[in-house]
Amino acid sequence: MLLMLVLRRTLPYVPAVGDIGYRATLFSLPRLFAGRPLVRRVTLSGALVGIAFGAFWTALTFLLEGHYRLGPTMIGLFGLVAAASALASPYAGRLADRLGHRGALAALIGLVAVGWLVLLPGRTGLGWLIAGVVVLDVGVWGSQAACQTALFTLDSALHNRLNTLYFTFRFLGIAVGSLVGTVAWAGGGWSAVAGTGVAATAAGLIVAVLPARPLFGSTSCRV
Repeated sequence: MLLMLVLRRTLPYVPAVGDIGYRATLFSLPRLFAGRPLVRRVTLSGALVGIAFGAFWTALTFLLEGHYRLGPTMIGLFGLVAAASALASPYAGRLADRLGHRGALAALIGLVAVGWLVLLPGRTGLGWLIAGVVVLDVGVWGSQAACQTALFTLDSALHNRLNTLYFTFRFLGIAVGSLVGTVAWAGGGWSAVAGTGVAATAAGLIVAVLPARPLFGSTSCRV
């Protein structure tokens, strides 16, 4: 609540770009998703990477508690390891400028897959887990920045709605990943979780690099 008050006083006023109402804005989201191939490709790719991300952080707790006998405090400290990867996020936009949006997404989502390969022998030592957390998180947060960079090449009047679509799919993916990671752990342990993460990441990579095609013959969307 305090942060909300601070932001209200300090953020600059930005006038509305259009005069569309809130309800109409919400109803325009499905048409925006269906009518823009780039939006579908980026949001679906983000959701699939979110599945891999959610599966990892949920199952990691089981591994650290059950195999390494760590308590809640030590498990929570792994979040600090992941926080270091946030420093790499600003470079994702520069990578998008250099490689193009599709190339940057391919490189960063590929880094998530590499992170899972590093995590695969996670039962044999904490060093593998720490290294894998850093690599995976750099790829996850970097790909998120690259996704937003790609979406924001579209009309500035759509940016809020594009953020809404992206993060709705992103967090749905993370929620599904938490469920899938739990099921994978119960069924096959850490190797099954790693296989799930690699599969979801590979699917996200394929979606990210696929050529954009209109849905149901639609080529544009006026919202």
